Amino acid sequence: MDEQRKQVEANLSADLVKHLQSQGMTLRQIGESMGLSESFISRVAHRRRSLTIEHLLRLQEAMGTPLPLMLLEAVTHDSVPESLAPLYEEAREVLAAGAQTQRSARKRHKKTA
Repeated sequence: MDEQRKQVEANLSADLVKHLQSQGMTLRQIGESMGLSESFISRVAHRRRSLTIEHLLRLQEAMGTPLPLMLLEAVTHDSVPESLAPLYEEAREVLAAGAQTQRSARKRHKKTA
């Protein structure tokens, strides 16, 4: 069970790094957002290390995007079973809409502060 957990953590961590890279971030920028080195993030991308919940929470804060949404976006569509694809898409859309609402509320709050 422990080995399976490590594999899941490594795959999810690597998928998240690849997703952030596809959004235009460099390994250095990804690392800086979590207080980690570029070399550590490179090892994550190659599945030799995994991100911890603390790293993920720092990333969430830096990106201003809810962690569940980042993780849903990072999961590759081909890794989602076909029978769950509609549910996956619906969950992603709901979280994305909630994140947009949250960002809009923060902008309004900053303007009035």
